[in-house]
Amino acid sequence: IEDAKAKEGVLTEEIQAASQRIEALDGDIGSLETLIAELENKLALMRERLAVLADLEAEQTKDFEHLKRQFRIAQQELEQRLVELYQSEEADSFEIILQVRNLGDLLDQLEYFDSIGRQDQRITVEIAGLREEMRIARVQTRKTKKKVAEATEAVETVAAEKKAAQAALIAQQQALAAARENRQSVLA
Repeated sequence: IEDAKAKEGVLTEEIQAASQRIEALDGDIGSLETLIAELENKLALMRERLAVLADLEAEQTKDFEHLKRQFRIAQQELEQRLVELYQSEEADSFEIILQVRNLGDLLDQLEYFDSIGRQDQRITVEIAGLREEMRIARVQTRKTKKKVAEATEAVETVAAEKKAAQAALIAQQQALAAARENRQSVLA
């Protein structure tokens, strides 16, 4: 009888220890569930940011392509104007001098051609500047997108590790519960 009482005492202690361990695991699992929920919220925000950055990059690419087309058009127009100026009778300096009635007309003609040249140059420079700004913006967006993607991947890794730890704790808890039930059935 004493041997049975000793076994009963040992089993009772084992059951109590298993119960305490199960309660501790419940707390650990609850903490992990909270952490996982926070990580999943963070992941959702990061994925939203990635989507916004992808949209921004697509829009910038579209704008960049438009600016490239505008730049090519401006260059072609400038080249065409230069060709027309050289081919036309108006572009011949000697012809201009012969057509003018006075020095004022000559200065007006020269100012006109100079004005066209400055305007063409300004347009070309402006479009080239915008094109460069868009290129820089696209590069910066790509860098930001890459950083956010890397951070998202890191958070996903941590979340996966925490989920694996949670699954291990749940399995351990279930094993302890099964052992406790086994001990309780032996006592009964």
